[in-house]
Amino acid sequence: MWASLTIIKSEKLQEAYIFCKKNQLDTAICIMVDMSIPSGKNRLFVYDFKQKKVIISGLCAHGVGGGSTATKPVFSNEVGSNCTSLGKYKVNNRSYSNWVLTFTIKCMVWKKRIVMLLNE
Repeated sequence: MWASLTIIKSEKLQEAYIFCKKNQLDTAICIMVDMSIPSGKNRLFVYDFKQKKVIISGLCAHGVGGGSTATKPVFSNEVGSNCTSLGKYKVNNRSYSNWVLTFTIKCMVWKKRIVMLLNE
């Protein structure tokens, strides 16, 4: 059912789609980040559920809290940790400029801003 020519595992795509349907979220696209991929490689993917393919991929940094390094990231969902948080989030709103695309995401407890640099 899910595109096989993608770096994203089909189980993760199916899990994301089911989560979106269950929570009445948009099922057109999904932004996924695979934090197991090293930070110097593309690990942020925008997946189009209708086209069944990755339509955008790019680099994604991780937080700097908790002693994170490029080779050993530290993850935490604790507010103020400055660490990358793992989980599922809803994009609340976005804003644009000529250079960046900014998203505000929401999880159960807190809001966090994500800044994406546009590169042509």
